[in-house]
Amino acid sequence: MNKKPKIIARIKSLPLTLILTCFLASILEIHAQSVKGQVLDYRTKEPIPYSSIYFNNSFTGTASDLKGYFELDISKNYGQDIIVSCIGYETKTISNYIPEKNYTVYLHEQITSLGEVVLTSKPKEDNDRKKILKLFIKEFLGTSRNAKQCIIENTSDIELSYNKESKTLIASSSKPLIILNKALAYKITYYLEDFKKDPKETKYQGYALFEETPPASMRKMLTIKRRRKSAYNGSRMHFFRLLWQNGLSTSNFTVADTKLRYLTRLNDSISLGDKGEKYIQYANTLKLLYKKNDESYLTFKEGTKTLFTATGFFDPKGLLWRGSISKKRIGDLLPYEYEP
Repeated sequence: MNKKPKIIARIKSLPLTLILTCFLASILEIHAQSVKGQVLDYRTKEPIPYSSIYFNNSFTGTASDLKGYFELDISKNYGQDIIVSCIGYETKTISNYIPEKNYTVYLHEQITSLGEVVLTSKPKEDNDRKKILKLFIKEFLGTSRNAKQCIIENTSDIELSYNKESKTLIASSSKPLIILNKALAYKITYYLEDFKKDPKETKYQGYALFEETPPASMRKMLTIKRRRKSAYNGSRMHFFRLLWQNGLSTSNFTVADTKLRYLTRLNDSISLGDKGEKYIQYANTLKLLYKKNDESYLTFKEGTKTLFTATGFFDPKGLLWRGSISKKRIGDLLPYEYEP
């Protein structure tokens, strides 16, 4: 009974300056979890309202107000690039941002367009667009069970160019693609920056903002969780998370070099950045086996230093994926907040 008054007395006797210091530190910590700024037209310097400001492959995003101002919570995604997009403008990326600092983001008007160019005979144009669109969807979404349950709501916004001689397909869209993934219960707003498919490879680049579309029943949600776990296992996100944790040697991944020498660690190829981020620089190709069945290859372009984080985020530039892991495409894409 006598202990409580003593504790209270000690709390009350804390110096006022110490209490104020702790209070101010808490305020600074809260403010440090966001980035603020304004989005402007590069040519006119006028505000751009309703721009999308978000982290790629995540749930975290916001929109600029009527005067172009925005504030983005960075507490869960710090270190990942911030993407700024708006219809009719080129996408902008903010890297190495500093919390509490105000940013002025200038967007350039998007003045180039592919137009609708299908190199084939005119009487078959409608049928040919359907065939080319089908090819695009297959290469973009993938062919997995999850991909087959995806719907692109606005396919009419996709511009397609196909060269019959080189068998090259190029696609673009001035508007974000709205993708409903019924298998994984996600709605994805996808800003397609680049897409090219030729006989040798398929390349695409873009930015995705996720929304949950939970089912009505818990039973269906359990099925969706199993599908998400299956999409995650053996994925690129899975690989880079294990690489961050130095956990490849105890996982279902088996890693080997081109001479089929098994590598339990890649520590010699990994360096640490100033802000705690990690980089991998490998001079050749890695062979990846998942559960000794799914065979994949990861080739690093010479001189490439790839940034990756604990969430499974990685910079895709300079990386070439082949084999099973490359077949997991937008139809199996998961947000970086996903936890198995």
